Amino acid sequence: MEPITLAVALVASALAWRARPPGALSIFLAVLCWYPQFLTVKVGTVDLSVGRIVIFVVLANGIVRTSALRRFRGNLLDCFVCVAFLGQCFALSLNEPLMKVLEREGGTLVDTLLPYFAIRLMVTTREDLVALVKGLVVVALPLALVGAYQSVTGHNPFGFMKGYAAWAPGEQVLLRRHGLFRADATFKNYISFGLFFAGAFPLCIALWRSAGPNRRPALAVAAGVVLMGVVSSMSSAPFFALAVCIMFMCGFPFRRFWPPLVLFLIACIVFLEFYSNRHFYHVLTRFAFNSETAYYRIGLFDEAFGGGMQGHWLTGYGYVGFMADELKPGFNWFHKDLVNIYIARLARFGLTGLLPYLGVNVLYYRRLYRAAGQAPDPGDQWWIWCIAATLVGWNVAMMTTNVLAQLEPLMYMFIGMAGNAPLVFGSETRAEAPDLDEGAWRPSDCALI
Repeated sequence: MEPITLAVALVASALAWRARPPGALSIFLAVLCWYPQFLTVKVGTVDLSVGRIVIFVVLANGIVRTSALRRFRGNLLDCFVCVAFLGQCFALSLNEPLMKVLEREGGTLVDTLLPYFAIRLMVTTREDLVALVKGLVVVALPLALVGAYQSVTGHNPFGFMKGYAAWAPGEQVLLRRHGLFRADATFKNYISFGLFFAGAFPLCIALWRSAGPNRRPALAVAAGVVLMGVVSSMSSAPFFALAVCIMFMCGFPFRRFWPPLVLFLIACIVFLEFYSNRHFYHVLTRFAFNSETAYYRIGLFDEAFGGGMQGHWLTGYGYVGFMADELKPGFNWFHKDLVNIYIARLARFGLTGLLPYLGVNVLYYRRLYRAAGQAPDPGDQWWIWCIAATLVGWNVAMMTTNVLAQLEPLMYMFIGMAGNAPLVFGSETRAEAPDLDEGAWRPSDCALI
């Protein structure tokens, strides 16, 4: 499969180089979601997926052909994104061989920082953001149909490719819940597949206010198809994320009253804590597809803060957890599958890697809050609210899962959207520079929605 993977990467790179910024990013989204990232081109000890190859071309396009670098203005979120990455590298270097850290974290850098800064550099206007979201929806729609097909029939058209995976190759595994098969399509992970659509749904709905009456029926159908993608995964985390997203979006008319709403939520949690005679999060297990796996996640949380981090609070254990070095000396946890992004970072990188990452979470909400305060138009505020809905939904879901498969670059792209919100919707300005050449192709001009 390496020649095919290389051919796909070269064609996508050529298209991305000729496209305008939103089109180049849409091409990156297409190859990221539609071509399995577990298929790679091996260069020495380095595995390059199609997404990792194309993102370099996308960035080069933005820097060289649009002069985006000259218009770029950094902010505190950018600093924390970089510090979080450097913090985890530093922590790992104290627990793992240096060459192993350089090889693995080099891939992490390409999967996280490059997509983040691609968005920061290239999505600087409302038109850019709308075009990118349209591209995301167009990418998601046929993939959701593939997920629905796999969920009903049990056949994954991409399943045979798993035998050629660069990491842990194997056959397609069929799992069934409530009469439906769990779909993963190109993602090789059911939870991440569903979370992609749970994150795409609020952005699809964000287009509603700006869509004309003639386009709204098509948009409603598109939103329904995206929901099919969530359902096809048959996973609790995407359902939790979707429920939180919908509730958050329903709160848009009451956004001025968010302080009392937050206090009400805290009061509900306190009530459950005392009324149920157990921790409130135990009650949430009743809504999970599998209560046993839900209690496993609670056990992971209890173990981490019940003595599991003793002696490792500062820099963690290194590469530990499911599909990592499970038998690493000193890591004697009973719950080794680190199905919580925050516990996973704590266990692997300690507070050195976790605290800056928590700072990233705080700062992108701060950027959205700042943009909302500067945007007088309700339509712009709706856009900001929907971006926040995606991130809030994912934050809740990440309490029950780690970032796997294509979800990591997607998450950092959404963080980049939040980081640019004051620039796109508010009064924040950028340095002026010449625009790109007029001959560049615009795939976004062909958007159907």
